[in-house]
Amino acid sequence: MHNSPSLVSLCLIGALQSVVACGGNTGQTANTGGAAGIIPSGTGPVTVDQLPHEMAIAECNLLLRCAGAASVEYGNTSAQCLSDFEKRVADQSVPQLSAAIAAGSTTYDPAAARACLDTYAQLNCDYSNEQALVTACDNAWKGSVAIGGACNSSFECVGNTGDTFCASSGTCPGHCQSRGALGQTCTGDDECALGAECDTSTEVCKNRLKLGESCGTSTTATGVCGGFSICAQDSSGSYKCENLFDNGTASEGQICDATNACVSGLYCEATSEQSDAASMGPVMRCQKASSSGGACRYATRNPCPDGQFCPASYSQAFTISAQCTAQVAPGQSCVGSYVNECQSDAHCTADHVCVAIQRIGGACASVSDCYSNVCTNGLCVAPSDCSR
Repeated sequence: MHNSPSLVSLCLIGALQSVVACGGNTGQTANTGGAAGIIPSGTGPVTVDQLPHEMAIAECNLLLRCAGAASVEYGNTSAQCLSDFEKRVADQSVPQLSAAIAAGSTTYDPAAARACLDTYAQLNCDYSNEQALVTACDNAWKGSVAIGGACNSSFECVGNTGDTFCASSGTCPGHCQSRGALGQTCTGDDECALGAECDTSTEVCKNRLKLGESCGTSTTATGVCGGFSICAQDSSGSYKCENLFDNGTASEGQICDATNACVSGLYCEATSEQSDAASMGPVMRCQKASSSGGACRYATRNPCPDGQFCPASYSQAFTISAQCTAQVAPGQSCVGSYVNECQSDAHCTADHVCVAIQRIGGACASVSDCYSNVCTNGLCVAPSDCSR
């Protein structure tokens, strides 16, 4: 797997599944209902040291704009979103950029970085105007390693960020390579040329489709719906790219799901109603937040106050009514199937223990334990594109 320095592909590739992979269990949530408002960004040149905070603002704002109420399933306070993304940027992308600058294979322009981040704020949710973003970001960092030359990260490769990447089979160094044209093989979006995305089901670069465009049939895709959109069948039976998330229009008592979100202030929570005898699935309806220690049911996001969670899983959704309970501290046992079960900045491991996510240098047993997403010899380490 290869990561591109493009801001679009830094963390929020595609839609919610990328947020899960990038953010995981962010723990603490607040009873604010819908997504928090857009976070004000800074002004003026952005130094490398300032990049984690400023890029986190850009990432969180994109998430809030395009995922809306659904984004709060992974931590619905602006502060928590910023904290999580800032640590991931600081431990994933910045070490690669700093190493490339120190090696003399990349130059960095703080003023251009601000222009890049300002353009990011205008990115469409289907990524249809990605060209403007890439053009603005091309001047922020410039690599000097030619196609075929040895590289450790895509920051080092010469040319526009939308044209080249550092390719390898998992050993360092890798080699700078042009991104693939439509129809070429790929394993990730960074391997495909601008305007294309990697269809991971076929490992082929396919055209990125815009909202409203035809995307084929249920079995044959004509392209890949870009950004926060998905190929779905409309009322006429046609398959078109639609928003993965709506604007949160379901009111109290109305049925809700992942694409039919509740209005701000309400939570999509299970009821005692059974929707399908075969699947044993529950009917989900928009409900008000639970009180501290109050009754709760499984919900797509934490319905309990800060520092608490609802100990009810999806499989128990319409049979179990639980009570809001204090989140589990690192080192303590956890079930793993409850939303926001562990305290902030921790996750429930396969061994059913809440473990604090570590910065570079911290002890780890798996990549999930590290903000850098790399665990080597029991320690969290900075990544290199060529080692993934």
